[in-house]
Amino acid sequence: PRLQRCLSPDLYPRRTLLDDHAGLLGGGLSEGVLDDVRRLRVQLPERSVLPLWLGMHAEHEGRLADAAREYSAADALREAHDWQPTLRLACV
Repeated sequence: PRLQRCLSPDLYPRRTLLDDHAGLLGGGLSEGVLDDVRRLRVQLPERSVLPLWLGMHAEHEGRLADAAREYSAADALREAHDWQPTLRLACV
């Protein structure tokens, strides 16, 4: 549900999404999900949520420069209503 809610930030309360971010930052992505996200990023380079998730995983691992690079890529691709990449970039 955390990843699904990140797909539609305009449909959920910000507090819920912030809690989802905290959960993702605390636990990272499983290896299977991480592999899928990396594969999808190549197939769907226009989707901002994929570098957002990769950034959260990098942040979880303490790789802040990688996280900032991913968040910056997500921020460049985001839709106007999607505040998540901008927030994550500001946090690292």
